[in-house]
Amino acid sequence: MTILTNPRWEQFAQRVATGESATSAYRALYNASTKSAEAHGCRLVKSGKVSARIAELQGEAAKTCVMTIATRRELLARFAQSETERTADRIRALELDAKLAGDLKGDSMTLNATAVSAQMLTEEQKAKIMELRREGVRWDAGGILTDEERAGLMAKKQAAIARRRAAGMAS
Repeated sequence: MTILTNPRWEQFAQRVATGESATSAYRALYNASTKSAEAHGCRLVKSGKVSARIAELQGEAAKTCVMTIATRRELLARFAQSETERTADRIRALELDAKLAGDLKGDSMTLNATAVSAQMLTEEQKAKIMELRREGVRWDAGGILTDEERAGLMAKKQAAIARRRAAGMAS
């Protein structure tokens, strides 16, 4: 299929093919209200020519993609289950997989390793993580921290808060 003859339809198809919602794409291109954009965006995305163009654009993008999301998730699962990798790296693989799956919301990369490990790790691997946790090792977005390192960071944070409060009272 070739480029759509209606330039707005073509732009709409390109936006939707890259993941933008039909409502958002319609609203941006037609300067429509949200209610109007919901109705007309839905109608346009179901239009034969437009839906075919969206599918074509997505197909072209998939061909140029190095790995599909499914392939990436399979690779991360193998990495997370590998006993030769460091525990921190395996937990990071779990986090990335959860992010790809949509289980992590927002910018937060903190993940309860024991909750996810129940789904992906063997009993032996889960036991190793629990053993490390009993020894005082905790997983944070920046890596592995001992209880002493965590306590030091918390003390610095509390001191900074106290300084800000004191500065606020002085002014």
